[in-house]
Amino acid sequence: MTILFGTLLPWLLIAVGTWLVYQLARQNGRILLRLESIERQIAPRPGKHGREASGLPVGTPAPDFELPNQDNKSIKLADYRGKKVILFAFPQAFTWGCNNQACGFRDQFPKFEAQNAVVLGISPDTPDVLNRWKQEKGLQYDLLSDPEHKVLDEWSAWGRSLLGLVTLPRTTRSVWVIDEDGNVIDAQVGITPAESVRRALAVVQRE
Repeated sequence: MTILFGTLLPWLLIAVGTWLVYQLARQNGRILLRLESIERQIAPRPGKHGREASGLPVGTPAPDFELPNQDNKSIKLADYRGKKVILFAFPQAFTWGCNNQACGFRDQFPKFEAQNAVVLGISPDTPDVLNRWKQEKGLQYDLLSDPEHKVLDEWSAWGRSLLGLVTLPRTTRSVWVIDEDGNVIDAQVGITPAESVRRALAVVQRE
């Protein structure tokens, strides 16, 4: 009996450990889905001119920045003068809403290219995480790492207000469109994943 118990004990420990990891993953998934549900409910709705909560005034120069991409290569916004730039901010790679947003830009990427536009994503994720996410989702564009959220903060996309009662230390899903001269031509801080893609595409096709 002792020998049998000693043989089975490691397998029992593995089984218990696997069950605990599974339960934690399920709970984390519920939390993330709940956050995305809240996000959809409280995302600002565009008004008459669709420019509420833009963070950056439309018609003004976009603040330049330099950040590492998923390959740790330095990317400067100023390097894209002569092209339109779609910059979208997302909270966390590999999460439900961010997958939808990133894959939405992936699926519409040829249409953006046809309008002389480049797409850039930005989040607090590390380059390594962004690299794995880019490969897994087949994204054609660069993902920028801002772990200290300096750029996100400057662009008013850091700190998620929850019904005006509390501010979460989290990226606010956002999208900005910058013209060939480096000026902001459209912006929305607080937007749903699908709407960020539709909005950006409509702007570049209109301009």
